[in-house]
Amino acid sequence: MLGTNTPGVYELQASSFGVTIVAYPHEDKAGWARYRRYMPYHLPGFSSVGAGIKPGEKIPTPQYPYPLTATMASQPDDFIYAVCKAFHAKMDEIAAAYPGIEAMKSDRAIVPEATVMGPFHPGAIKFFKEVGLWKEAHERANQKKLAHLEKLNKRWAAFTEDAQDRIAKTGKKVDLVAEWREIVEKELGLVVD
Repeated sequence: MLGTNTPGVYELQASSFGVTIVAYPHEDKAGWARYRRYMPYHLPGFSSVGAGIKPGEKIPTPQYPYPLTATMASQPDDFIYAVCKAFHAKMDEIAAAYPGIEAMKSDRAIVPEATVMGPFHPGAIKFFKEVGLWKEAHERANQKKLAHLEKLNKRWAAFTEDAQDRIAKTGKKVDLVAEWREIVEKELGLVVD
């Protein structure tokens, strides 16, 4: 799903086709469960600005932590702490300049479900604890994501070693993408909450 305030959606609105923003009612729990099976990082939210939305209108739509800030796990904790602190200090000014950035305000963006995108960096966690945003639910979700990634990485190592051996022994082509997708779907699954 494209954001309602992205160039592609504005272009679609200006075309002869027009644009309709599809509502995803929050009360449809079964529908959301099905949806999140494939888009686990999307959460119930509202779109209130952008193409296809009238002034003052709020349409229930999937939302996700965006824009998001990502880093390599190898970045020093003190550096990531300082980046978080700098963002936090200027976020009101940044959000005032662009309505879409409103979702990056720390009190809205630091949600346990964001760990579906990846675990939080220890430097970020240190800062979020300092400002009172890091709660037990965040810690549980983060630990669950870290455990899942450890399991995923071990299985990936075994899979690639096995695949290399099979290719070397048989010389046959192997559809690694399809095989890995099947392993993820049948063995590992996705961490949704």
